[in-house]
Amino acid sequence: MAKNKLVVPFLKWVGGKRQLIPEIRKMLPKGVANRPYYEPFIGGGALFFELQPKQAVINDYNEEL
Repeated sequence: MAKNKLVVPFLKWVGGKRQLIPEIRKMLPKGVANRPYYEPFIGGGALFFELQPKQAVINDYNEEL
């Protein structure tokens, strides 16, 4: 069985949550990666790449992304 490779955000972004991941993880329900993930403001994608959800809808208002 293949193991998931560690994926990191593809860019640094103001307001990034990479350093907050341990605290955010504590607040999330168990099995969150098995549920559909909706991210309206993906930014650098730190939480998205940390969770590696099976299903996801990602977006961002900033057209430069």
